Amino acid sequence: MSNVFEFLGLPADHRTGNKITQHVKNIDEVPESKKGFPVWAQIKKDGVYALVIKTDSKVRIFSRTGKAYTNIGKLAESFRKSNAIDGVYIAELCCDMCSLEALSGIVNPNRNKKLSHEQQTCKEVMYLAFHDYLTLDEFIIGESSRTYKSRFNYMYTILPFIFNTIQSYTIYNQVDEDNLFNEVARIGEEGLVFKNPDEGWVGGHKGYRQYKRVRGVSYDLKCIGVEEGEGKMKGKVGNLIFKWKGDKEIKCPLGKGWTHEDARGVFQTYKHIKAGLHDTSINGSPVGQIFEVYALQESSKGKLRLPKVGELRHDKVRADVGE
Repeated sequence: MSNVFEFLGLPADHRTGNKITQHVKNIDEVPESKKGFPVWAQIKKDGVYALVIKTDSKVRIFSRTGKAYTNIGKLAESFRKSNAIDGVYIAELCCDMCSLEALSGIVNPNRNKKLSHEQQTCKEVMYLAFHDYLTLDEFIIGESSRTYKSRFNYMYTILPFIFNTIQSYTIYNQVDEDNLFNEVARIGEEGLVFKNPDEGWVGGHKGYRQYKRVRGVSYDLKCIGVEEGEGKMKGKVGNLIFKWKGDKEIKCPLGKGWTHEDARGVFQTYKHIKAGLHDTSINGSPVGQIFEVYALQESSKGKLRLPKVGELRHDKVRADVGE
């Protein structure tokens, strides 16, 4: 019984894919018309999404995709023995002794390999930081009409004191937001998650109900290839391919500021030049040129998290990395 809905006595495909939980969107991808003040802000913990479900004196902890985590029995048992009422508690699973990649590996639903001594040590100090609550019926239906403010405040009153909640700050203007973001970045946190206090919860929604602003990284990299998109991106740039550290490559979609017409134009120019046709474009082929590549963060293994292509760097002749 490794699926969240099977645990609740429902078919495993009751809701599938990205419809199981509500998602967080990056702040740059949320329309300005959907953002506003006042808004609640919470420190974005560098952890793993966790659905902690208690029903009929049983507790299981599941991933965003509805799969049961492994090596999580101690936390689940602690929650079962507490006085927490039945429901769906939404939290970040954290560990201050290891990286996010290492933590994900420890609790990976597909893991069957025995933990190393170091992993076992990390497992013993994992903890949950709670930030939302749904009734079992709300989660099963996939929607709650209760506002986030009411859900959070209710969770705060029912959650046993031995468990942590993520503190919420009310932000009234852009200056407040910038000041808080700079402060959490200064102390080493990943960033902020913004919650509209007057919005309900909808499984599968990704947008204005909750969005994030995180510390980012940016590199100027040399383009070494172009990949055509699929579906609605057919005939347009799907990814530009960049030279990365050592002999590695990174595939990145076009980011903010690039239009579908830009994606079509760049791809057509690339095809024409590759075919030996006369180039009439302004910038020529992207291959060999340097672009800004920005991402949410660089992992401990040197991978960029959610990289996007920024501006063409006319002012640079050498990449920051890979040369």
